[in-house]
Amino acid sequence: MYMTDAEIVRRYNESDNKNLTVKILAELNAVDKNDIEETLSKNGIIIIEKNTQKITIPELVLEVLKQHLKTIEKELSIRNALNLSDKRRSELRHEYTVITMFLEKYGR
Repeated sequence: MYMTDAEIVRRYNESDNKNLTVKILAELNAVDKNDIEETLSKNGIIIIEKNTQKITIPELVLEVLKQHLKTIEKELSIRNALNLSDKRRSELRHEYTVITMFLEKYGR
């Protein structure tokens, strides 16, 4: 590769069209597209294909979601759940379900 990992990550993060940027970075570095994706993944950027579009999820975002799940679990614990309104309990359960489904599909 001609570019450092840091340069590849910087250019990728600054781009508006992530798919095209990966292809261009591969060409500029005379490597396969998968090599660029591997470099990005190694540096905390997760690329997920969905209907020919890709979604990138930084590792930090996944960690924040996992931490938030722990907060929800704590708030829904039996001790704390007694003080919650039905509406708030329902909101927390919905949020928990959505985050869990997201992490199952896109998390590592």
